[in-house]
Amino acid sequence: MNSSELEKIAIEALRNAGKVIESLNANGTVDTEQSVPNQFGETKKKGDVEAERAVIEIFRKAQIPIRIYSEEQGIVD
Repeated sequence: MNSSELEKIAIEALRNAGKVIESLNANGTVDTEQSVPNQFGETKKKGDVEAERAVIEIFRKAQIPIRIYSEEQGIVD
C-alpha cells in the first residue's frame, strides 16, 4: 500500500466519523452509559465514542495493520 492509498483510507475514515457526529446532533454530547471514564479520567461522550468506532471500522475494513491511540478506547490494534 502506498501513501496515496493510505491517505484515501484516512480521509474516508474521517468523513465516516463526521457523518456519525452529524447524525447524533445534540445527542453526541450526552454521557455514555458506561460509568468508566476514559484513560484521562474524563467522562466519555457518545459522539466521541461513536466517532472513534467509525474511524477504527474503516481501518479494519481496509485490513491495515495499524495501532491507534484512541482517547476513549486507549490503544487499539
